[in-house]
Amino acid sequence: GRTVEQRVDCKIRKSHVATKMPQMRRQSGIFLRYGLPFMLFCAGGMYLLTGFVAGQKEHADRMIKKQSRREFSLEEEYQVAMKKLKGIDEYENKPIPRLPGED
Repeated sequence: GRTVEQRVDCKIRKSHVATKMPQMRRQSGIFLRYGLPFMLFCAGGMYLLTGFVAGQKEHADRMIKKQSRREFSLEEEYQVAMKKLKGIDEYENKPIPRLPGED
């Protein structure tokens, strides 16, 4: 048969392999339990946010096109500004009365 050293060496090897396998299973279980869902969450979030941002930009483009349907006319804009400033010609610059003792 085998010597005592050979039997002990064989038992040590078997116990070493046996202790490694559950660790490997545990590590793959951790990845499947935590890592994979996290990666799927990140990828799904990126996909959804890409679509959301693209939709926002399309909406902004539509709003700009809607507002810019009429042609720009400098004279028309000048008339609009003058209507807002109506009464500016009647403006009179009045000094603020000073308090007694001020120079």
